[in-house]
Amino acid sequence: MIIAREKRRTNVAEYVIYMWQVEDMIRACKLDMELIRKQIIEKYDATDEVKKEIEQWYESLIHMMRESGVSERGHLPLTLNTVSQMEELHQLLLRSPDERQYKMLYYAARPHIITFQMKSQLPYSGEIHACLEALYLLLLMRLSKKEVSSATQESMQTFSRLLALLAQKFRAWETGELDL
Repeated sequence: MIIAREKRRTNVAEYVIYMWQVEDMIRACKLDMELIRKQIIEKYDATDEVKKEIEQWYESLIHMMRESGVSERGHLPLTLNTVSQMEELHQLLLRSPDERQYKMLYYAARPHIITFQMKSQLPYSGEIHACLEALYLLLLMRLSKKEVSSATQESMQTFSRLLALLAQKFRAWETGELDL
C-alpha cells in the first residue's frame, strides 16, 4: 500500500506493474488473509499501526478481486482504469505537434509492440496496455530465472523508454503542468 501509493505518485507505469504483481501475490496466497499476514505483512519492518493499514489495504484488494471476478486471472478495474488514462494521454501525445521526442520513442517501439501483440494473441485495450503486459511478463521471466533473448531484451528496452517518458508526461498531466 505504501509502495503502491508512492509509485502511483512518482511513476504510473511502475505502479501498474507493481499492482499486477500484488494481484499475483494475493492469488498465490489463495486470497487467504491469514496467509497474506504470515507471508507478506509480517515481513514488513513497520509499526503495528502501519501493518494494520497494510492489512486493511490487502483486505480491500481481496474484496475488489472477488467482486470484479479476477480472483484467478485478470486485473482489477482500478488498475485498468489507470491503464486507460495512460492510453488516453498516449493518444494525445501522438496528436500533439510539440511531442517530437515522445513520437520518436513510440515509432521505435511500434514494430515491437505489433510483434508482441501478434505473438501473445491476448486482448489489449491499446498499445500502452500491451507494453505494460510485456514488461510484466519480462519481470516474471526474470523472477523465475528464465533466459531472455537479446531480441526480447531489445524490444523491452523500447517499451521501457516509451513508458518512462509517458510516466513523466502523465505526472505533469495530472498536476496540470502539461496542457494538451
